[in-house]
Amino acid sequence: SSGINAEYGADNDRHCYVGLDERAKICCLDIDTFETIRTILPSDSNKRGLCWSLKAKENLLYLGFESGDLVVFDTRLHTRQLLDLKLHNEIITAMDVRGDQVITASPDNTIKVTSIVGVPRTNEEIPAPSDTSCPVQGQTLHTIPMKCQGTSRVAVREDNRLLAASGWDGGLRLFSRKKYNFLALVPAHDPEAICDMTLDNNHVICSGRDKKISFWTFY
Repeated sequence: SSGINAEYGADNDRHCYVGLDERAKICCLDIDTFETIRTILPSDSNKRGLCWSLKAKENLLYLGFESGDLVVFDTRLHTRQLLDLKLHNEIITAMDVRGDQVITASPDNTIKVTSIVGVPRTNEEIPAPSDTSCPVQGQTLHTIPMKCQGTSRVAVREDNRLLAASGWDGGLRLFSRKKYNFLALVPAHDPEAICDMTLDNNHVICSGRDKKISFWTFY
């Protein structure tokens, strides 16, 4: 089981998105009352499995599924599915978003960097629900091979120069964002231990099932 996946909405929005349902349903909850505001259900939901990773950035909601699919919704005015991409052969276990790029990871031993273009920028540009023509497209720019069977978290540093990935083998891997060159491998935790990771400026904090929290500083 993937557990509970939750993500706060855009700034000033008093809600969060939670993925729980086996039919790929996402609930939007009011964080003050915990009442369901609306539900989001992607197309072909019965084929996607659980939502293992999700990110809310500005007006977009990015969903990574057990099927390896990335689905993107626009949450303004009405919830509109903008994009449906098959990125991985297995579960999308981790995701981060920077600008128009989505970074995803999977047990298929890859991290992928995908560019999302054609996203509506104003309310007037949002296609009506009945409009099946959508200009949004996705293109994989980079595929990073991983020497471990699975990745639990990926994160891009705020200056957009560093990518960190925590592997199921307990290793913390660092890559440059410019050319995605491998920079370092830190044996942060016991194998299969890392379950969460935060990247902030020159610091990385990892927590794991080995009941340890590790703090790392990079220069």
